[in-house]
Amino acid sequence: MQKGPARPHDCMWQMRRKPPCGCSTKQRKQGTKPEIKHDHNALIDAFIAGDGRRAETIARRHIETFQSMTMEKVYASLSSAGASLPLYTVAELRR
Repeated sequence: MQKGPARPHDCMWQMRRKPPCGCSTKQRKQGTKPEIKHDHNALIDAFIAGDGRRAETIARRHIETFQSMTMEKVYASLSSAGASLPLYTVAELRR
């Protein structure tokens, strides 16, 4: 992952790309979708204030939330389908 303040277009690209992966219409109807309006408004405020570090923090938190939601849905879907996942240690993946 990139060190230091993120470039605004990188954060925006990640924020635009991640939500469709993890937030379905069903979640919106059930009210289980996280409240993202606050994050978006806070991110805009940080950009206007020229606070790149705060914008990066907000964007990363936002991205991580959706990434976590996406993985939960993937695991739930695989589990309900009876699929098994191969599990590897970090050492095994590095070979």
